[in-house]
Parts: sequence; structure tokens; C-alpha cells
Amino acid sequence: MKGMVTIAVRELVDRRAVVVAAGVASLIPLLVPFAPGLAWSSTSDVRGAMAWIVGLGLAWIIAVFLGAGMVGGDLGQGWLGFYFSRPVSGGAIWFGKLAASWLLVMVTEAIVMLPAAVLAESGVYFEFVHDEPWWALVGLLVGAPLFLVVVSHTIGVMWRARSAWFALDAIVLVVLAASLWFRLAPLALEAPLAVLAVAGFLAVSLVVALVAAGWAQVSVGRTDIQRGHRILSGVLWGVLGSATVAAIGYGAWVTAVDPADLVTIEAVRPVEQGPWIEVVGKSAGRLDFMPHFLFNRGTGAYLRISSGDWWSDSVVFSLNGKRVAWLDPIGFDQRQLVFADLGKERPKPRETPLTFARVKRLVLSDRGDQVAIFGDETLSVYDLETGKLLVATRLEYEGSIRMARFISDDLFRVITGAGSRSSGPQPVEIVEIDLESGLVETTGRVDPDLGGMDDVDPRTWRFSFAYDFHSHRYCVIEGGSGRFRMTIRNGRTGAVERDLGVLPEAGNTLWTGDGRLIRAFVEDGQGWTEVWQAEGLSSKRWPVGPAGRLILSGESMPGEVSLAVHPDSLEYDPMELRGLSLNIESGVVREIEGARFPAAGWWMVYYGAPSDGRLWFGEGWTLMEWDPVTGTTERLLGNS
Repeated sequence: MKGMVTIAVRELVDRRAVVVAAGVASLIPLLVPFAPGLAWSSTSDVRGAMAWIVGLGLAWIIAVFLGAGMVGGDLGQGWLGFYFSRPVSGGAIWFGKLAASWLLVMVTEAIVMLPAAVLAESGVYFEFVHDEPWWALVGLLVGAPLFLVVVSHTIGVMWRARSAWFALDAIVLVVLAASLWFRLAPLALEAPLAVLAVAGFLAVSLVVALVAAGWAQVSVGRTDIQRGHRILSGVLWGVLGSATVAAIGYGAWVTAVDPADLVTIEAVRPVEQGPWIEVVGKSAGRLDFMPHFLFNRGTGAYLRISSGDWWSDSVVFSLNGKRVAWLDPIGFDQRQLVFADLGKERPKPRETPLTFARVKRLVLSDRGDQVAIFGDETLSVYDLETGKLLVATRLEYEGSIRMARFISDDLFRVITGAGSRSSGPQPVEIVEIDLESGLVETTGRVDPDLGGMDDVDPRTWRFSFAYDFHSHRYCVIEGGSGRFRMTIRNGRTGAVERDLGVLPEAGNTLWTGDGRLIRAFVEDGQGWTEVWQAEGLSSKRWPVGPAGRLILSGESMPGEVSLAVHPDSLEYDPMELRGLSLNIESGVVREIEGARFPAAGWWMVYYGAPSDGRLWFGEGWTLMEWDPVTGTTERLLGNS
């Protein structure tokens, strides 16, 4: 330790001119604000920015020069033998010189930056420090200078050695970098935080490897620069190779996950027919990676698909549940259309030649042989097997897409429109596209006609929409301020087929598989369900007990619907929900044990598929399946 300190002090004294240069440079941030043309800027802003620019810039330049010469210069001029003639170890020589060089860089930063920081009106200067994460500041002020010192030393020794090892160094560097890129670049599309953590690990490993390699080079290679180069390279690439293997191994482990590894379930969507569901969840130790699966809840078979766009409409099922299509990220701004046949025992992805830069929504035909792609004001229909373009048309609309569906093999229907709390009532427009001729026809437009509700405050406006894919009708509940009009309309023209009147509560609605319409709502702290038969006549009204709010989950079997009850109408915690099953013929209510939040419930009508009342989230966001016949629940996934 004494020898290291002695060498460090000697280095500091020999390079004291660096301190003088830093002192001169510290005047730049103080004087620049008074330069002509900067009167429009805040003096403190200019001073603070220049302090950072000059401080870091000068420090990093000095780090490069000090690192390149702290050992390499002595080796080249034959002065390193002087140190070994004294009773000091190679480690003391290396760490003494390294400490002195790094300390000089730190002193340079302090001398340049501190004057600007202690002057009056330096609040803006410290805002940068306050806003940035601590690890970023440590990396800029401490880590980067240390890295520049040791990497400059390493490159300097390799260059001065003039040996064939330099070519080998370059080859190893390219191999390691390429290995990391090909393994981690795809992962960055699905788990950027995990890749950032790996990058941090590699950065620390790189600095450790450079420091260890320099130590070994001085201690073992001593004054022989050729031998020192070989020792330096061996240690450097040995440490970095091990770190690379660890990083690649972690990246492989992150993606090597199956549904049984899921700890919590984030999203679930079932097919309209069959046992398959789309599942997104979290698994332990994988940071922000969200594994995305197609899971057969009957057999346990699964297919993992890319997690890059799990929050969007990037996965669609055919009506018969035998085909699925999705967009697979192949770059940061490109997506490839891929599909799989779910009717097979082990489905495998099948790539299509179709790639897109931006897709708002996918829609798969009932048989799964055609796919509709919504882009920016465009609609294109392709043959899924061949990728052949069948129809391409311009489709302009306001608001959101309420429904998009293949009505038949040669007819596609889109319903657009919006009604939000901020915008108030908006028109609903119905457009049909003939897939044989490409003809686009607006078959219906419904302008807001509140009928005595025109004094409703637009800020309280709500709009709910539920489409029945069996009868091709839709139900709309719109209004606000405690007055909501409920109508059943023709799916092609938008014409009112039945006006169900003005209601004090909107509630939420669901079409059953046999065409009945159910509305769940709360009045005066009491939960109710209303059931309309297919012809639109109200026939039954069943109480479900005290409630603050109700959420329809869907049919668990014909004649049986599931719904969630929350005790509070204002405060809302999903885990305070409890699941109920209601027989819409008899009004009998059963509690679903352990059920908390509908896993695939009220929002499913937006995607063009009926909800599945069997699927529920339980405690800890596990996925459960309710069996309405036996009245029992089974955990499917989560909390592995």
C-alpha cells in the first residue's frame, strides 16, 4: 500500500500541469454567458450547460491521454524498469499510476464544474443533477473517466507492441460483439429493461476486465511489452468471454419460459370456440419481459409468440377457433404477419411474406383464410396462405373502430364512431366493403339524436356499444348526468329496431350466444340484471344483492352468466371484487369461490368475440377456471 501511494504521489506531481489546465478551463463557463449574441439566454442556463460540456469534455480528453501514456509511455521509453528496480510490486505500480490518473480526471471535473455551481442563480444547474438517475450521474462523472483511462492504456499497449496479437484481438472483439448483438438485439424488442440490465453488467465487466488485464500485464509482463501484450489479451478476453457467455445465457434463460413459469397473469383473451386462450404474464427474475402465449387449457399445449406488441390488437383468432394470426416484430419499426393452425396437436408458426411498418388492427375471417389489415386510413384484405392482396381501399373515419368483421366470404363490415366524456356525442358510421368488387359503401350513419336529452352535460357523456354477431344487431347506451338512452339497432343501417327507453344508470351489456341481451346495473346500492329475449322484449329482471358496481363477465354455459360485484361505487380495488354466477332463467345466484376479476369479460365485445364467463383472476392475479356444472374452480396459471 505504501508503494502504491508513493507512486501515485509521484505521478500527481509529474502531471500537475493538468490541474493548471483545468483551472484555466474553469473560466470558460464563467465568461461565455457574456459573449455577444447570448443576451436572450439565461446566464445561469448558459453557465451550467457550459460547465457540463467543458468539464466532461476536458476530463474525458485528459483521461484518454493519461491512460495511453501512464504505462505504455514508460514501456516505450524504457523507464518502467526504474520502478521494478525499487522494492515495489507490479500491482503497486499499476494501481498507483491508475489511481493518480483517475484522480487527476476527477480533480479536473471538480475544478471546471464547481465555480459555476456555487455562483448565485445556479438552481438550473442542479436541476440536471436532480432529474437524472444516480447511476447515470455516477456513470458520467466517475465510470466514464475510469473506462477511458483503462481502455486507452489497453489500446496503447496493443498498438505499441506491434505484434500479430493485435489482429487476434480485433477478431475476438468482433466475435464477442456479434454474439451479443445477435442474442440480445431481438430481446430488446420484448424486454428493453432486461437488456439494459445486461448492458450494465457488461459495462461493469468491461471495466473490471480492463483493470485486471492492466494489472496482469504490469505484474507478469513487467518490462517486456510483447509478453505484456499477450498477458493483457489473455486476461482481457478471458474475463470478457466469461461475461459474454453469462449475458447470452441470461438472455436465453429469459426467453426460455413456458406457461408454468408465470407468476402473475396480466391479460387473457379466449377464442370464440375451443379451448385456446391468449395469455400474457410475468415470470420471476425476468424484469420487464412479459411472456406471451397461446395456451390450450384442455391439453396444456402452448405456443410462445413475440411479446413486442402484446398490449395491442396484434393477435386475432378465427371464429371457429382453429387458426390464429399475429404480428411478429422483426425490427424496431417492422412487423411480419405470422399464423398458426390451432387444430393441430402441436401448432407451429407459419410466416407470410407480408410485412408492415404500422398496423392499427387485424381481423381474421371466420374460417381463418383471409385477414384484414387496418393501417393509417387504409384497409387491405389478404389471402393468409399466399399473402395475395385481395382488396385495398382508403377508409377514413372519425373516432375509434367499434366493430370490424367478415360478415360473409365476400363482405366486410366496419362500424366507427365515438362518444367519450370529453367529446360528447359523436356520429356512428357503418361501412361495407364488397371483397369481390372492392366497392366501398356507407350503409348507415347515425347522428346523435338524444330525444329530450339535449341538456346532458357533455363532460359526463358516456357511450357503450355491444354487437351481436349472430343477429348482426348492436346495442347502444349513451347519455350522461343520470339519463341514458338504450336502443337496439340494425347492424347494417343503424336504424333503431327497438327503443328501450331512458335509464337512470348506464350499466354494461352483453349478448348471449342465442341472441339474448343482458344489462347489469346498480340502483340505490342494489345490483340488478335485465334480460331481453331475442325479439327485444324485456322479460326478466333479477336482483344480485348489494353492490357498488357490476361487471358482466360472459356466459359460462348456455343460460348461465358470470358477473363481478364491487362493494363500493367510488373507490375501486379489483381484488375487492367477488365473482357470481347467475342463471338467467331462474334468477338463482351462486358465488364463484376465489374469483376476483373477470379475466376475459366486458371488453371482449370490442374484439368481436363473446366473453368467457369461466375465466377469472384470483388472489395474486392467478388465472382460474370456473366449472358451472360442478360449481368448483381450478387454478390454471400463475404463482408458479
